[in-house]
Amino acid sequence: SIHKKLKHFRNHKVTSLECLDREELKAERTLYCREHPEEPLKVFCLTCQVLVCLHCIVDSHQQHRLGQINEDVRREAQTKLKTLCKQAQKQLAKFEENLKRIKEVEEVVAGRPARLQATINETFDSFAATLEARRLELLKEAEGSSHK
Repeated sequence: SIHKKLKHFRNHKVTSLECLDREELKAERTLYCREHPEEPLKVFCLTCQVLVCLHCIVDSHQQHRLGQINEDVRREAQTKLKTLCKQAQKQLAKFEENLKRIKEVEEVVAGRPARLQATINETFDSFAATLEARRLELLKEAEGSSHK
């Protein structure tokens, strides 16, 4: 998976949507604020869709809708993840359909030389048969005119 391949994602924990309700998904580590590195992120700003510390609330999120990280954030994240999963499934279906079409085109392209050779041979054989018939016709005519 991409989480194992890319350095930035190696420490991510990948889990299925079905696991979102389990207790094991509660925060495994404390996250700290980028603006106030000593402050743990305690609240979720529903307006901005970001985790904030208490200082950030005072500085720039006073009039925003705020929620507790536990239940509010879990519900919001679960809803978003379900929506994203549905979108991803639709995109995956489109991708698989396009991949199928590409494979079909590859097969057609791969088969072209053989079909082209067969067409050339059929055309040549047809011309050869026509020429042979005309040769025999001319020979008959030549034989008939020599008896006169």
